[in-house]
Amino acid sequence: MKFTLDTYILVYAANRQTDPRHAAGTSLVFRAASADCVLTLQCLGEFFNVATRRQRVAPEQAQAFVDSCRTAFLVVAGK
Repeated sequence: MKFTLDTYILVYAANRQTDPRHAAGTSLVFRAASADCVLTLQCLGEFFNVATRRQRVAPEQAQAFVDSCRTAFLVVAGK
């Protein structure tokens, strides 16, 4: 059975601050990458939007994170 991750799991994983949400998000992303997880284009787009507008991450850094997700996960159109 395939599953996907919520946008905020990616946001928490990308956040470099030391807090429990970062650790939990990072753990979930690493475990999902070795499981039957796919990411949707919508999720990656939402991540980029939240990261650059709300979290004030540089667009280049957000793009690098998206690129690493695209390497680690199958990306699908959605559903």
